[in-house]
Amino acid sequence: MLDSLESLEKIKVIQPVNVALQRETLPALRNMKMPTVAIVGSMNADYTIVANRLPMPGETIKGDEIRILPGGKSGNQAVSAAKLGAHVCMFGAV
Repeated sequence: MLDSLESLEKIKVIQPVNVALQRETLPALRNMKMPTVAIVGSMNADYTIVANRLPMPGETIKGDEIRILPGGKSGNQAVSAAKLGAHVCMFGAV
């Protein structure tokens, strides 16, 4: 917590990530044996309505299509870990 300007000295600067370096090392990471990840938490259905355009501030518009997709914080984490190559076990409640 910052309680004075003197505390600013304690903040570490995060350097931008070299995207080119990530692209070079990503295939090597995919070949590594990935751990099994157990994720415990909430999962639910996300309802997304698709429209032709974004509404203006205060405007209500009609959507054309409804999409029901898996979601929830833990559900999203499980999908992300699996996309990175981990074997994922998800424990949760709807």
